[in-house]
Amino acid sequence: MKKVAILLIMLAVAIKSFSQVQYIESSKLDSAVWKRINTYLTSIGKTPMKHFEDSLSRQYSYGVTRKNADLEFIEHSDSVGYVTTAECIYRETRRGMNNGLQRMIDSKDYDGIAKLIVDSWIASDTHRNFISIDRYAATTVTTVLKFDKTNGLAVVSASWHAIDYPKVWTTTSGYVFKP
Repeated sequence: MKKVAILLIMLAVAIKSFSQVQYIESSKLDSAVWKRINTYLTSIGKTPMKHFEDSLSRQYSYGVTRKNADLEFIEHSDSVGYVTTAECIYRETRRGMNNGLQRMIDSKDYDGIAKLIVDSWIASDTHRNFISIDRYAATTVTTVLKFDKTNGLAVVSASWHAIDYPKVWTTTSGYVFKP
């Protein structure tokens, strides 16, 4: 009996060693989220954002998104105001073999994933208010998809960051988006 138990443990360890967590950072998904936000802004009579920030603020945003993809509980950054002036974060984790999120990742259903993210932000008063403010010079979106098919894990992590017009609010870093 002891040999069988040891054999089962060794088999479980061997199977786990074949599992690989994979990460995807997709500019297509980032763009789908940004476009969906703009569609929402248009639907409520606001002017859609014209500038997708792809420099310092985007790098900062990816740092937040990558970190949150691996945390048990997501965290807002402690540096809003340094590089960006507003932040929304999101993460969804689904477990189970062939779960719906994993199917969306496999099929590259970026519009479906973008809908999950933006609908969640719109459902939250605070996030909806941040997204709807008119004073931003530019915004950026970053996403990280994390999955492990062997263990039935799928995670989507996203961050949205904004930079105000410099005359309204400048970042502490002095970084100013110049369209």
